[in-house]
Amino acid sequence: MQLDLKQISIRPVLSSEEPRYRELMQQHHYLGDLAKIGHTLWYVALVDGQWAALLSFSASALKCAARDRWIGWDYRHQYGRLKLIANNSRYLILPEWHLPNLGSPKVLALCQQRIACDRGGCSPAAVPDVRELDALHCLHHLQCRHSQDS
Repeated sequence: MQLDLKQISIRPVLSSEEPRYRELMQQHHYLGDLAKIGHTLWYVALVDGQWAALLSFSASALKCAARDRWIGWDYRHQYGRLKLIANNSRYLILPEWHLPNLGSPKVLALCQQRIACDRGGCSPAAVPDVRELDALHCLHHLQCRHSQDS
């Protein structure tokens, strides 16, 4: 079955749905469930109204040498700009939805569009692409757009 990317939509997980989200994450993600600690946003990717994938975004790590070198941050500016990074802490495609293109950058792009509203207007300058994480889950590359923070 081929998936039409136009069928995919993203929305935050409702508080009434959190137990289902956590159960599915624990059951199917190789790292298991992840508690909501600090600034964390949970999303569900829908295809024709059905849950197809689960995503979690959290505050960025205070220190990540590869990320900070790649961006060019010095120690003085790093902490004031961490709010511009959203860490993709989980991305789970549910077993019955292992279809071509569901794990595409389209889902992450839809999430990035939502995050600005869901984080209270603080738009991230970058959301890490899960394909660009090294074995230590530290960023080597970021998909960046021009930041308004100078």
